[in-house]
Amino acid sequence: MNLTPDISLLYQVAVFLVVLFGLRKLLFQPVQRVLEERDRRTVQGQHEAEELIKAAQADRARYEEAVRERRLEMAREAEAARHGAIEESNRQIAEARAAISREMAAHRAAVAAQVEQARRALATQAETIAAEMLERVTQGGRR
Repeated sequence: MNLTPDISLLYQVAVFLVVLFGLRKLLFQPVQRVLEERDRRTVQGQHEAEELIKAAQADRARYEEAVRERRLEMAREAEAARHGAIEESNRQIAEARAAISREMAAHRAAVAAQVEQARRALATQAETIAAEMLERVTQGGRR
C-alpha cells in the first residue's frame, strides 16, 4: 500500500477546481441570480397584491359609504316628497272646504231670501184672505 500522493491526484484536484470555478461562473452564479430575481419579483408581487387588496377594500368602503349616503338622501327626498304631498293634500282640502263653505253660505242666503219672500207672500195672502173673510162675515151678517 502506497500512500504517497502521485501527480494524478494533483491533476484530479486541479480539474475539480477548474470545473468547480467554471461551473460556479457559468452555472451556479447565473442560476442564483435568476432565483434571487424570481424571489425579489415574487416578494414585490406579493407586496403589490397586498397594496391592491388594501386599495380595493378602501374603494369598497368608499362605495358602501356612498351607497349608504345616497340611500339616506333618497329617504330624505322621499320623506320631503311625502310631506309635500300631505301639505298639498291639506291645502286642497282646505280650499275645497272654503269653497263648500262659500257655496253653503250662498245657498243659505238664497234659501233665507226665498223664505223671506215666501213669508211676505204668505203674509200678503193671509191679509187678503183675512180681509175677504172679514168682508164675507160682515156681509153675511147684513143679509
